[in-house]
Amino acid sequence: LLAATGVALARYARQDEIVFGSPVANRELPELERLIGLFVNVLVLRIPVDANVSFRTVLRSVRDTCVGAFGHQEMPFERLVQELRPERDLSRTPLFQALFAFLDTSGEPPRMGDVTWEPYPWIPPVSRTDLAFWLETAGGAISGTLEYSTDLFDHDTITRFLEHFQNLLHGVTENPDRLVSELPLLSDDERRRVLVEWNATEHNLGTEPVHRTIRDRAARVPDTVAIVHQGREVTYRELEDRSNRLAAYLLHIGVPPGARVGIMLERSPRMIETMLAVWKTGASYVPLDPEFPSERVAFMAADAELSALVTESALLERVPESSGTVVSLDTAAEEIATCSEAATPITPGVDDVAYIIYTSGSTGQPKGVEVLHRGVANFLGTMVQTPGIEPDAVLVAVTTLSFDIAVLELLLPLTVGARVVIASKDDAADGRRLQALMEQSGVTIMQATPATWRLLLSAGWEGRGGMTVLAGGEALAPDLATELLQRADTVWNMYGPTETTVWSTCHRVSEADDRVLIGRPIANTTVYVVDEMMQPVPIGVPGELLIGGAGVAKGYWKRPQLTAERFVPNPFAPADGPVYRTGDLVRFRPHGALEYHRRLDNQVKIRGFRIELGEIETALKQYEGVEDAVAAVRSFGRGDDRLVAYVVPAEGRQEPTGTELRAFLRESLPAYMIPGAFVTLDALPLTPNGKVDRRALPDPTGLTATAAAPVPPRTETERLIADIWQQALGIADVGVNDNFFDLGGHSLLSMQVIGTIEERTGVRLGARDIVLQTLGQVAAMCEKPAEPGDQPGAPEHGLAARLARFVRGGRKASA
Repeated sequence: LLAATGVALARYARQDEIVFGSPVANRELPELERLIGLFVNVLVLRIPVDANVSFRTVLRSVRDTCVGAFGHQEMPFERLVQELRPERDLSRTPLFQALFAFLDTSGEPPRMGDVTWEPYPWIPPVSRTDLAFWLETAGGAISGTLEYSTDLFDHDTITRFLEHFQNLLHGVTENPDRLVSELPLLSDDERRRVLVEWNATEHNLGTEPVHRTIRDRAARVPDTVAIVHQGREVTYRELEDRSNRLAAYLLHIGVPPGARVGIMLERSPRMIETMLAVWKTGASYVPLDPEFPSERVAFMAADAELSALVTESALLERVPESSGTVVSLDTAAEEIATCSEAATPITPGVDDVAYIIYTSGSTGQPKGVEVLHRGVANFLGTMVQTPGIEPDAVLVAVTTLSFDIAVLELLLPLTVGARVVIASKDDAADGRRLQALMEQSGVTIMQATPATWRLLLSAGWEGRGGMTVLAGGEALAPDLATELLQRADTVWNMYGPTETTVWSTCHRVSEADDRVLIGRPIANTTVYVVDEMMQPVPIGVPGELLIGGAGVAKGYWKRPQLTAERFVPNPFAPADGPVYRTGDLVRFRPHGALEYHRRLDNQVKIRGFRIELGEIETALKQYEGVEDAVAAVRSFGRGDDRLVAYVVPAEGRQEPTGTELRAFLRESLPAYMIPGAFVTLDALPLTPNGKVDRRALPDPTGLTATAAAPVPPRTETERLIADIWQQALGIADVGVNDNFFDLGGHSLLSMQVIGTIEERTGVRLGARDIVLQTLGQVAAMCEKPAEPGDQPGAPEHGLAARLARFVRGGRKASA
């Protein structure tokens, strides 16, 4: 029974060892038999559980453990704790959190004259351990009680566990030589539910490539406005004609079907025109963000083996050499205009690659994900229905093209004849400007990361009636979900990795939710929750999420070994094609929705961006002054997670400053992967098996952000700004020459800082005023006198005008 209990808990907890406490009478000496007193002691039993061995093998190991422990039952538990000195926590018992007790009551009850004995059931008012198994044998049967902490478990969870425990016991008695991983936990009914019923998502959406769907829509509503950007409108007819001309031009310069075409453009209608044009040549597009470091862009262009790269003259200096034929849209505009407006005769197949998006790689280099036309068509076809979009909808697009969720923002409205409003880079980064754009455009639906939604809330966004909010890219916190529900008609939590085509599950958030869920699979998508041995786990038990179906990507470009590791045969329906191992730990709720828990590896999400911590660590170790390094995510408050780097300086070399390390990392990593704080350690903390103990890394809050001594503030204004920055960033000291973003700041924090500065000085800054300026420069802007001709509200003069009014009136300037 102890072995079976250990196996059941190990399968539940994804552990290879379970530690039990077990009470013993501790009356092994005959002279203690008739002595009144409490001699009970607690033994600590370590039960190893190897999923690849038989239950009989585990049983033998447990027997040896018990025999050895009972041979030393007189060793007081308190003495053991004193000697081992575990980290104490009042919320749990030291050394073990599960108790196992077995009592043989099959004999005759004791007699005391005419006094009769019978058990008296007693339920303690509090649980003494997280779980306590009290088993006994009597009358030829085994019965017992499972005591549990209601702070950790609910009644339904415990009831399901007992059912799974009995299923496992049946499997053990039928064949004790079965592997531990093969012992049944799920009943046939539960197995059918999680594998079949909850994956009944078949829906005929068609597999026509998306650009042909948009072409058909343009034929029906040619004069309807399709795209709006900075006051400029593009109709469906214009969009179709321009993309056709560009497609003809690309074919003319030699772009063959199946090739890869880079797109490096600023946010404008040209992005969408180029995406559609590339598909019309039968090629796939590769987004290259002009904000990325040149070294990273060069690697992606070379790795993708581009046939051509579409850009504009303002970005030509950032185009890497290995980009194939470079097409500057404005420079080649006249030549492109002479090309045919007729649609090209080329139609990509459903299994052809639509785009390759590069994501962070654990080996130090980004990796390209090959997404198929089948996946894009299925994804957008599903989104039309759930969450849903109507032809009269207006969607404000805020996401960079190098982030795959831009596929929804830029293309979903166009498949139904709706309108997409493209926010500029500055609009997307400034909460107040974004809010103004939303009001001006009449937005009805918008997708953004939780970080961007917090940015809007910090800017004072009060919501909009009839609006649909989509949140995805990182975990949606309950408090943020609550605030969004108060400002929109519907709020959806979206989930999905790049490798399964943007979103794979979605959940309409409700005020009745006890936790924000990631929901159920979209159409033609299957989800499985499995243990390490690829066996389905019971309802309510965390396991790794596998995703199958129409959205599964082809794999990683030129990375066959990694593709084979992550895209594996479907263990439950081999004929359905591969499933993607997400590395996400999730669990099924009783009604079939998925609940996200955490990552199983060192991949993290920061403000929607997927980051492999190993890529940051590899880059840091290339710095000559760094011996070792590790990156981690630390919370600095509600919704404020930041990257922190812990570095061990190279022996005999000067300790590198945070400023030096940031400058070095900027050469190869994008801005969102630069740590916000650097902590110097003599050595990295290690676990007993020699791995980095990430939980033992010190809290960076309150530490100085750089090793170099900052230049102290010199004026009252500088001291005021420094105080505001210190409170927002959670660091001990900032200097006149420090930059807010170099110290770990980000767009959401910058809006908080701007608001605090306005509250305390009456001066209202813009987001870009913080991005590129040092503390001293920001302070100087707050002290700048009014210029003749400044007009209130004018973008380039608003700050000076408000400051002039503030100085004249001696009071807080109006917003």
